[in-house]
Amino acid sequence: MTATVPTLDPTSLAVDLTAGSRLWRDARVTSDTDDAASAPGQVVVGLRRPEPGTHEAHFSVALRRHEADAPVWITLMATTALVEAIRGDTGVAVWSVWPDSVVAPDGQVIAGAEADGAGDTTTVRFRVVFGSDGIPFGPAPAALEQYAAERPGVQSLVVEVLRAFERLYLRWSDFARVPGPSGLVADYASFCGSVKVEIEAGLRDGGLLVGTAEGVDTDGGLVVRSGGTVTTLAPQHVSRVRPLAVLPS
Repeated sequence: MTATVPTLDPTSLAVDLTAGSRLWRDARVTSDTDDAASAPGQVVVGLRRPEPGTHEAHFSVALRRHEADAPVWITLMATTALVEAIRGDTGVAVWSVWPDSVVAPDGQVIAGAEADGAGDTTTVRFRVVFGSDGIPFGPAPAALEQYAAERPGVQSLVVEVLRAFERLYLRWSDFARVPGPSGLVADYASFCGSVKVEIEAGLRDGGLLVGTAEGVDTDGGLVVRSGGTVTTLAPQHVSRVRPLAVLPS
């Protein structure tokens, strides 16, 4: 399938995102690759071509930071929103991989998200690789378009991702930002391809941990049993996590 150049309609995008929303107050399209949402309630969406023939959507949102906010859990709910929206919009059986990736059925990374806080604002950045024409030498980068029966609509998917994220975030907020009672732990586990399976984690200190990922704890850490030892990984501990099992399709 040959990639088509995606487009965005700034006016309809803003209407679709802000109408009836409790979070989003302003949405705009940018061509600046370094531009990101900075004021609470703001959404910024841009399209990029990081390499020849590849089309990516990068979008970010800004939230008012709360003292109980946990960037790791906001990252996990962002990847959960990506999985929900991609499955619903395209039918592709994608999975999240702790802590910040979304993979296609063959394990190739096609999307991701990351949250970080500064001052009174938490910024969440999303990325989806939509299409790839391939490159003259070497394999084509993995892209959502390769797995979908029909070409995914960039704008509609961005809207669905942020609607899903808003539902998760508001429910979490309504339960005093506690992951368990809000249902966030269960939601994340149901869409995650790196829990209840054997995984391989590359550690930032150069080590390698292979074991069974038993789940995610209330702090958002990945609990891994290797032999008789249980280790809880935080995102800053790892450079990558790879499920060793075949993902369900």
